[in-house]
Amino acid sequence: MEWRFWAVANVQDLDKLEIRARENQLIHNKLDQLGRFEIAGAETRERYKQWYRKYRAGSKEESAVDRSLPAETILAYSWRSQIRFLSAGVIGLVIIGGHQLGFRGYFELGYPLGVIMLGVFLFLMIRFLIKKSRSPQVLKINDQWIQFKQDPPIPWKAIHSALCSAGEGKNPQTYLTIQTNVGPKLVWNVTDLNFSVEQLEHIVDVYRARAKKNA
Repeated sequence: MEWRFWAVANVQDLDKLEIRARENQLIHNKLDQLGRFEIAGAETRERYKQWYRKYRAGSKEESAVDRSLPAETILAYSWRSQIRFLSAGVIGLVIIGGHQLGFRGYFELGYPLGVIMLGVFLFLMIRFLIKKSRSPQVLKINDQWIQFKQDPPIPWKAIHSALCSAGEGKNPQTYLTIQTNVGPKLVWNVTDLNFSVEQLEHIVDVYRARAKKNA
């Protein structure tokens, strides 16, 4: 229970704090009040409510300001996100090239591996090219709405929360999760934009703050 007091006082965005706490099963209700099964007396529960209201009023969620961002931002798949596969293609090309140039004694054993590595690299690049051509824009964001690919735009006033996250593993996927006020949760795969989770979250926060300011 004590963690709630500390977190509310030290975390700037209380909406995101609530989302994270739910994801990690730290809470099963809203953040603004102690849970039914949490051990606390009536006085502590009331003190926590007042504590929450105090820091909620001073929440810095709406203070996200970045004048470098234009009125509208369009994010597309980036070739830079594919650099991690470049080494496989280069190694494969060197092995095949050395074999063809007459250095078979050095590259004979590695030739099949070189063919496989270059083939995999070309396959991944062709697949990415098709992916990029099918979706010229992945995210379009302004202070009115946010749009994923060719889906209908979602107005900010209809969005309860927008959270960026990344999966685990060697090639983690990046997701933008949109929870609307009345509809289902939308999970958008925004991998290969060449933006970190923190950078994407900052962009989303800035435009959402602008929308609230202009509302």
